[in-house]
Parts: sequence; structure tokens; C-alpha cells
Amino acid sequence: MRIDIGTTGGGQVSNTNDQVLTIEFHARSSNASPAYVGGSDVGAGNGRELTPDGSVAINFAQAGMDDHAGRELFSSFYVVVGAPGDKVDWVAVLK
Repeated sequence: MRIDIGTTGGGQVSNTNDQVLTIEFHARSSNASPAYVGGSDVGAGNGRELTPDGSVAINFAQAGMDDHAGRELFSSFYVVVGAPGDKVDWVAVLK
């Protein structure tokens, strides 16, 4: 198990196929507009909206889900930001 931390201004979060146990995204409070988190087709119409200073955590390692823990690959997460210079920070626990 390892922890990976980073920041993105949009696009694919990671190109590795590490297995994700938990991941959290946090839009910076200084962002000018919402950001969106999701799969490769993420956008305003189909992503998880993060308002400035908003966050979302996803846990793929909940109790009782041992068979499914880590089935989501790190390379499957994408971020779209709404304005130039906007950033989303993330922290992931990888299997």
C-alpha cells in the first residue's frame, strides 16, 4: 500500500494502472469556477461537480468489499477545470 499526492489543472490524473483503495479530490478555494471529476468523458454534464473549495472522497475499500477493493485503476480518473489556472488537488491510497 502507498499514498500518492498531486495536483492537476485538468486531464488524466495518472497514467499508471495502480489499483485505488481510496481517493479524494479537493478543488482549490482560489478557483474561479467549478471543476469536474469523472471518467475519460468527464464534463459539466456528467462529472462530479466540485465548487471552489469543494471535495469528494471515494472509498473502494469499505468493510465487506474485500473482493472489490482496488478494482478501480488510477488511470481511469480525469478532471476538467472551468477556468485557466484552476487546480484540483488529490490524494490516493493505492494497493
